[in-house]
Amino acid sequence: MIYNQSVLIIWISFYSPSAAYTTAVYSNLTPVPALATPIETLSGLTILNITSTAYNGLNTIYYEVSNNYSFDSSLPTYYINTSTCTIGGVTTAYSQFIRSVGLASKAFLLNNSSYVLVAYSSVNQPSYFLLNSQAQVICKLAYSNGGGYLTLGLPSVTIQDETVFIPYLIKDDLVSVNKTQGSDVSAPFYTQTGINLASFNLDPSVITASEIGANTNISGGFVMAYDGFSATEQNFFLWPDMDTALSSSTGIGTSKAVTVSNSGGSITTGYYYYTVTYEWTDNQGNLFRSAPSIPIPVDASNFSGSSNSVTINIPTLRLTYKLKNPVTLVIYRWSQGQPVYYQLPLIQTPILNNPSVDSIAFTDTFNDTSIIGDTILYTTGGVVEDISPPATDNIALFNNRLWLVDAEDRNLLWFSKQVIENTPVEMSDLLTLYVAPTTASQGSTGPITAIAPMDDKLIIFKETASGYQRYGSR
Repeated sequence: MIYNQSVLIIWISFYSPSAAYTTAVYSNLTPVPALATPIETLSGLTILNITSTAYNGLNTIYYEVSNNYSFDSSLPTYYINTSTCTIGGVTTAYSQFIRSVGLASKAFLLNNSSYVLVAYSSVNQPSYFLLNSQAQVICKLAYSNGGGYLTLGLPSVTIQDETVFIPYLIKDDLVSVNKTQGSDVSAPFYTQTGINLASFNLDPSVITASEIGANTNISGGFVMAYDGFSATEQNFFLWPDMDTALSSSTGIGTSKAVTVSNSGGSITTGYYYYTVTYEWTDNQGNLFRSAPSIPIPVDASNFSGSSNSVTINIPTLRLTYKLKNPVTLVIYRWSQGQPVYYQLPLIQTPILNNPSVDSIAFTDTFNDTSIIGDTILYTTGGVVEDISPPATDNIALFNNRLWLVDAEDRNLLWFSKQVIENTPVEMSDLLTLYVAPTTASQGSTGPITAIAPMDDKLIIFKETASGYQRYGSR
């Protein structure tokens, strides 16, 4: 609904499976003349959900469109289109709003700006993101615990002052994703999906910041890092979601993301594994690396000769602020003859991320001898993989680490790896500290409200108590 020239106008946007329409009526349900007959705003695509916001005579419509990866027609990756319609019945052609996500709430207006919650659906890291009208991420929610795409309609939104309330589906992770090379079971195990209520405070004045790793790290709906040139998400919102299906009979798997050829390269027969990371260098020269994808197996035992090649389809990173200096898609390969994950030699011709497409295909033609000595995958030897930290409103520095309070679980502290010279802040969901909300028989002391360093201690403040984490203790 909008208030236009002292007249209340009610907009209605609706869809059939392959077309969408919009119309409007006055508060007495008399049709707006130019929109008395519903106007078609999108056609020719399979629409799954629709929502809209209207302000100052303009209706902005968001459409969730059914879509699958080109290399695997059974693997969905929805996207959202948008278009507008004026009170005079003038429409704009629909355009791409954001790829890789579907609608997860009705759109809403706050301070004359439009927002919508979207869902990233994945076996390994289903999550929600709150986007503004420019398709920029405002908040990350329920990382790896989301409910996936919505098939039974969109939840409503309640607004009180600057706080927005949205119900969402969530499931608890019982067994995390298994990235062990050659494992028969790689997917995580979850509880039944339940319902939570999220509250978003969109007041931009409620932030804290800490400088470490040559970046200013800023709190909010996600941790943002400013490198003196641009502000981007700390690390990456998602890691490469490679699809794989392992075979328990041979120990080597098959994947629709990979095709093999007996020509065009110099790969010899044998067994191979591929893993991919998103990597990006900031304005200070810091190299950020995502968590690696699940290793993709390739059975090349039936290759003939030594002129073989492997084509791998890599999902792009479509949710990111890292646009002016593009993210690179970096491939590492393990083989029977060289059982170490070496980076493929693509320094001069890197694979650049393209958020406007779902995947990028790359054909590997390199033999083992041509990649020996290249960069080794950073998690080799048991190094903890890097994960983007959660939403937070409290950040502090202690013991050469960045610490923060998890906004979704205020009993949980996250801390980074120790920051050393020429390295960025690197955080992981494996580096957390749980602070119990109770103390013996005294009852609840409430959630963590603030953290601050003092001498060799990190002081932890709660609603009715305080404590500390000592330097070197865990």
